[in-house]
Amino acid sequence: MNKREIWERNLAKLRTKELKIIFKYLKNKRFSKALEIGAGNGYQSKILINICDNLIASDMNADRLYSAEKNSKIKLAVLDAEKIGSSFDRESFNFIYSSN
Repeated sequence: MNKREIWERNLAKLRTKELKIIFKYLKNKRFSKALEIGAGNGYQSKILINICDNLIASDMNADRLYSAEKNSKIKLAVLDAEKIGSSFDRESFNFIYSSN
């Protein structure tokens, strides 16, 4: 296994653990519409969709974002995080998530 594969495997473990901690505090709550800021390749999006009916996964890197596994409940949006406020209505989401 090369260094990049080791890095990616350990990063996936960290991201999974991060969400498990958050889910513990949410106590099985579901969200009708959620936004993930900085979704990258969509790894956490695939986990977040378990608590969301609809998820917008946003990232400013179109190449990484569009490499994400396709899911009909996840809409991809190429968007700089600084433009989030002007891109959606004030109360568009009942859950917003950003990792790191």
